[in-house]
Amino acid sequence: PMAVCSNERTISFYDSYRTSLDELGRIVNLDNVPLWCEYIRQSDHDLFLYADEMGFIYNYVLEDHWGADSTGPNAEVEVGSKKLQGMRLTGPIQVHNDWITMFKQQSQSTTLDLITSSMDCYVKLFDLEKRETESKLLYTRFSFIPVGGRRASRIKFEDYD
Repeated sequence: PMAVCSNERTISFYDSYRTSLDELGRIVNLDNVPLWCEYIRQSDHDLFLYADEMGFIYNYVLEDHWGADSTGPNAEVEVGSKKLQGMRLTGPIQVHNDWITMFKQQSQSTTLDLITSSMDCYVKLFDLEKRETESKLLYTRFSFIPVGGRRASRIKFEDYD
């Protein structure tokens, strides 16, 4: 599915396997504005993550069947307050102190390491399972400055656009 974040504090899900892009569901009444979202596949379950303007990351564990039961022009679109049926929220987690502008799963990692960036001028390597920052860099207009953490050398910026 494709997810679209909105300033109206909603996230809409669409069936990306169909050219009609049928809407599957919509999460409404979120506490903050969702700015970035990612779908992460794991061996035992899938995750849907989104970040907001307050520096939080919300982590939804997805069951096998979530969202609308059927698609097509006559299908009912599921609308849920803060989550949809088949989603279990295991957050929010405060990662930054300002807008999270982007996050990506570190591809070489065997754990759930996210590289996050924010308007608070930090790029962080964040372990989602442990819920802690592994390392962080302060970024300025001209450079990245290591601030601390034992794994700063593992961040490879050339892998992320």
